[in-house]
Amino acid sequence: MVDLMPYQQQCLDTISQFTTFSGKKILEIGGDIPRNVANKLIELGASEVWSINVDERYLDQDIVNVHIRNLSAYEIERYFGNSVFDIVFGIAVLEHMEDIQSLVDAIKAVSRLGGMVYLQGGPFWTCCHGHNLVYFVDGRLYAFTGDNPVPDWLHLLQEPSEAAETLKKSGVPGTHVDAIIDQIYNGRHINRKKYSDIKQTLYDSNLNLCYIQEHIRRRPRDSILSKLSERGWSLSEPFGVYAADFVFLP
Repeated sequence: MVDLMPYQQQCLDTISQFTTFSGKKILEIGGDIPRNVANKLIELGASEVWSINVDERYLDQDIVNVHIRNLSAYEIERYFGNSVFDIVFGIAVLEHMEDIQSLVDAIKAVSRLGGMVYLQGGPFWTCCHGHNLVYFVDGRLYAFTGDNPVPDWLHLLQEPSEAAETLKKSGVPGTHVDAIIDQIYNGRHINRKKYSDIKQTLYDSNLNLCYIQEHIRRRPRDSILSKLSERGWSLSEPFGVYAADFVFLP
């Protein structure tokens, strides 16, 4: 029996509210490196799962009904053709994709008539941990989910040089700070898009959006909101939205 991380299980639970996995041909965008979600779907009755990721560790292989491909989501129409999958989904993808519109266009092309699409993302750039920091150095793992030296919303409130000084003053070794700052502000692992812009693109897409669930981790205090406003951020931005689920049906 395949055990999933809680957030992965929550995503599959959400999908199962709208469709069944049994007998379905499924495309997973941004598959996890151990391929746990793909294997779980087979366990739940899927007939075939194709799982793609651009990570260099995601090597092409076929294991019974699970097919792993090192492939960009933007290339799925070229690779698979049109009207192929009953379910297309991506867990923790919306904060990484640079071109959301091209993503949904590609998904629309490969989805069968009557199929469902599920896209999930988070933490978004505009939330408390939007920097998505994951950096391992000298035996220490800095991560937004654990040992996180970055104060909430610091990435929105300070320029790189200011943030570097803040981290140094908090006790982060100077030899670590530059790499952390570079990942936060320049790393290619996230798109740095406002959640409101991602949501609007999905609203305006040619997929039929029927369900949204927004997850709040924490909301900024008034003092933080004041500083965000001083930095030019619109206070209409939902800074409290940490992650969100989007379901599209025919």
